[in-house]
Amino acid sequence: MTLATLSTPHLSMPPLQARHEALYTALYADPRVMSRIAAPLAPDEARRAFAAALSALDDPEPALRTWAVLERDTGRALGIGAMIRRERDTELGLMLLPAAWNARYSHEVIDALVAHAFDGLGIDRLVGICRAGANERMSRRLLRAHGFVDVTPDRPGTAQWALDRGDWLQPVGMPPAAG
Repeated sequence: MTLATLSTPHLSMPPLQARHEALYTALYADPRVMSRIAAPLAPDEARRAFAAALSALDDPEPALRTWAVLERDTGRALGIGAMIRRERDTELGLMLLPAAWNARYSHEVIDALVAHAFDGLGIDRLVGICRAGANERMSRRLLRAHGFVDVTPDRPGTAQWALDRGDWLQPVGMPPAAG
């Protein structure tokens, strides 16, 4: 399956390619970035994870889809976005380099991934997961702004939010239309 390049007003999100290895490994080895996700990886572990993510894109129905997040005007690498197919839903992932944290790029990435998941891939349910604790508040604010709601986590030590396709079609904060 060939992944589409996703676009937003300020970002280009091409499918992960060999040229994105330095970005990918920098993200997975950075303790600040990984503080929301898991323990940082050693450089050789990050390179192996990159090779696995790149190879996953060759599957006809990939369980892991990964995009580089690039600033549209400059081509500057900002992070990665991903979707991981799970048993009952699809996990949405976003990792940005610290230099891009305060630029509101995360909202554009989430918008692009959610629209592609529901409209482009026909996915029925998305979840966002982060480590429970101090950094959880940022993930909660980001995901709630896109219509995700708190759900009981299915992994210990995590916080989790979900968005169903039918709820995504509703404007956030609006009740369903009466019959």
